Amino acid sequence: MDDVGRTRLYRLLALGVCLLTLCVGLAVVAGPAAADGVTPDNSTVSDAVVENDTADPESDQLGWENGLWANATLSITQSDGINESELEAVVARTMARVEAVRGIEFDRTPPVRILLPREQRAESEQLRYSDPQRTRLNATYEALFLINESQDAVASQQALRGNGVNGYYSPSTGNVTMVSPNSTVRQIREGVLAQELFHAQQDNQFDLPAVRTIEQRNARNGYVEGDANYVQDRYEQRCGENWTCYRPERQSVPDLSGVNDGMLTLFGQPYQSGYAFVRDRHQQSGWDAVNKLYENPPESTEQIIHPDKYREDSPTAVQIRDRSSAAWQPLTVNGDRLTQSVGEAGLYVSLLSPARETTGQTAIISFDNHFVGGFGDAVTENYAHPATAGWDGDRLLPYTAADGNATGYVYETAWDSPEDAREFYDAYRKLLAYHEAEPVAGLSNTYRVPDSSGFADALYVNRTGSRLRIVNAPSTDALSEIRQGAAPEGSTADGQWKHILWKSGLDGNRLIQPVAENGTVFAYDGSQMYGFDRDAGEAIWTQQVNESIVSAPVVADGAVYAGSFDSAVLAFDGATGEREWTRQVDAPIVAAPAVADKTAYVATTGGSLYALNATTGEPRWTTQLNGTSQSLRVAGDTVLVGNATALAGVDAPTGEIEWTVTFSGRIVASPRVLNQTVYTTSFDRSVGNSYLHAVDASSGDNRWTQELNGSGVAQTTVTDETVYLGGYNTSNRTGQVFAFDRESGEQRWTVESEKLITGMAAANDSLYVGTTAGTVRAITASTGNILWETQAESPINRRLVALNGTLYVGTQGGTLTALEMGTGSKQWQLFADRLASISPTLVDGGVYATGGDLYAIDASQSTAEGSGDATGEGGTNKTTDADNEPPSDDTADNQTESESAATTETLQDTPAASEDGPGFGVAVALVAIGLVAVVRR
Repeated sequence: MDDVGRTRLYRLLALGVCLLTLCVGLAVVAGPAAADGVTPDNSTVSDAVVENDTADPESDQLGWENGLWANATLSITQSDGINESELEAVVARTMARVEAVRGIEFDRTPPVRILLPREQRAESEQLRYSDPQRTRLNATYEALFLINESQDAVASQQALRGNGVNGYYSPSTGNVTMVSPNSTVRQIREGVLAQELFHAQQDNQFDLPAVRTIEQRNARNGYVEGDANYVQDRYEQRCGENWTCYRPERQSVPDLSGVNDGMLTLFGQPYQSGYAFVRDRHQQSGWDAVNKLYENPPESTEQIIHPDKYREDSPTAVQIRDRSSAAWQPLTVNGDRLTQSVGEAGLYVSLLSPARETTGQTAIISFDNHFVGGFGDAVTENYAHPATAGWDGDRLLPYTAADGNATGYVYETAWDSPEDAREFYDAYRKLLAYHEAEPVAGLSNTYRVPDSSGFADALYVNRTGSRLRIVNAPSTDALSEIRQGAAPEGSTADGQWKHILWKSGLDGNRLIQPVAENGTVFAYDGSQMYGFDRDAGEAIWTQQVNESIVSAPVVADGAVYAGSFDSAVLAFDGATGEREWTRQVDAPIVAAPAVADKTAYVATTGGSLYALNATTGEPRWTTQLNGTSQSLRVAGDTVLVGNATALAGVDAPTGEIEWTVTFSGRIVASPRVLNQTVYTTSFDRSVGNSYLHAVDASSGDNRWTQELNGSGVAQTTVTDETVYLGGYNTSNRTGQVFAFDRESGEQRWTVESEKLITGMAAANDSLYVGTTAGTVRAITASTGNILWETQAESPINRRLVALNGTLYVGTQGGTLTALEMGTGSKQWQLFADRLASISPTLVDGGVYATGGDLYAIDASQSTAEGSGDATGEGGTNKTTDADNEPPSDDTADNQTESESAATTETLQDTPAASEDGPGFGVAVALVAIGLVAVVRR
């Protein structure tokens, strides 16, 4: 785990998430049942360690065990370690207290041993993983895009068990093992002991199912570990209220640097969702309702995450028929196929991974969705999200090459409805975009993930009705070898790519807004200027630029002009890219140049305005203005220059300052010019008001001013009839949209918005607005009535583009969506590489988008979603599979599939490895997690 990962870990610790005791998913077998430091069964506590207690009852009662009552006072000091008689007393009193909390009588005393942390790590190193186990574990986490091919899921599990275990119970021996919080002496934390002793009683009293997959383990642990952690939490509460408990401090934060964050989160799901599941049942109906969970257990993690689905939505038993060639074979053990299932929880964690890897900067599932509650809350993580909520079953079948060590897999998921399948499919496409997957030319729904992502493989993704199938292979040719019919010939990978004319391959995060003229698109990526063929997307020329360009270039009469922060004006030949001239000026340039009548106008931060011969770069005149120039426009014979508080009009032929207008407050939006009128806004912070000004561009005369009391302004859009302002209420920061008559300044209407306005576009007698909440609304221009609204997954970016009946909307979450302007219905979506923030722009009549790359959009296509285009979005709602196979695979000639665990080499007193533990069953153990057992001091 890198420094960022450690920061996230410590943040979780601060939220009360006790990661030291995380479930590790390994089969742990305790040491000898009788040894030094191990409590004997049915022991009698020594009077020497009992300070105060009530007389023993005539017969065994709840709240009394092995001679001690729950409220007994012990005389024990753990600073120099705990001896055998002291351990016997703590175990006996803890059992009595668990009985008092849970109302279940112990009928045996489990032997308890204490290991030092180094001894626990030594036992972890004795784990044995067979090759099939290792292959399955790595394939599983690779399919979830959590652990790539250069990493090892086994090593992550070993690191988790070696450094993250606080205690566990082994059903195979009936013993409890505790890991001392002190590295040199044996100590015990009473709350964790309570949980492990209760695990022993669960094992003894209830019929607990064996598990063989991650999904089965998490579903079972949802109520088993949920119950145990809830018991520990209630136990810990009494420690602060009526009991004195032993809680020696840990010496240090556990070293989980070798543990994958995704693995950590997936194993933690039962201890979060399961705690809430059990707690709610107990609070509603008491312990009897909890006990009934063992008679009618949840069938899936879905039923734990969504309690309303408990026993109401049984999962589909997904099976996968082998359709591989002789070059590949399914992963088997003793002739049985070794498959995996990760459930809704696993898919959720997969979609959460971009947020974890970028500390929330890039997200499919956001931290706001995942982290819930506050400091000291028992449940701090949520695992429900619309993209995974429709899960109905899944199965992953790993494959190995007949020759060599290459691996692949077929992964099939079932969903409650075609709509649910599509929702997950859209989210999965985002995950592919985050890893920069590219479509493979000539193959339908086929992608190639680049080496740079760490998951360099080929993928075929096919959605059919309520099923989604993913085939993975090291090469595109191998896809059809692993799965007959995969990666068929076709014209497009999925719907988003058929709407892209081309993409540049540039670093879109550094791109400045492109410009275009005469069939060439010009772009600057922070170090080079490019000229692209508008139709083909091929780079016609590339020119190195050593200066730093910070504002959009302009193009006029076959030349490209740009101002730089290095106090220079640059001109390039649009046809060849050759630099035509460079002119040094007095200060950096942050405002885009303006070109008119063979003259290039440039304003600097030093307040100078230059008029340069557009052909040669020779100065025509220079004028000194006040303040730092921030905007530049040309209106007829007037050059308009704006600084922080004033707007100046300069005579274009001579450079004489014709007029200057100073406004109340600071100019907050770039001026707009229409029909020789300048529209600009200012904000007076002292009174909290904004002002909309209409100024005659020729004379500087004020045509009208409107005051907006208690409002700020961030956006201005001007049409022939109306001036629209996107603003906000300065008192509560909610959004506002204003409409004013362009000629008179009369206010027509105001529309309130729950969040700030980020983007606007006007077309077809409507105004379209986006907000920081991701809402897009269409508003009637004349009345302010809302025609429709739709919701995006993240805040809307500044620029909206309306063209040919389609509204193009970009989000900070990396999604470009094409909406039908009349209804708001989604036509298609594009997911930017790495899910970089993406914005559309209208350039020379064409639509382009920057974000992760430069995309040229085919604005002539506007096929609405759901129009019957089966391949338009990489799938269909019909039941005919693209590779001519019924999607269920539940046919009579299916190979019988066994989910039995892999065989392992087991040595005496040596634990065997299992990627699906922990759990009840042969050679598997329950590991104390404490994720929701918050210690209250």
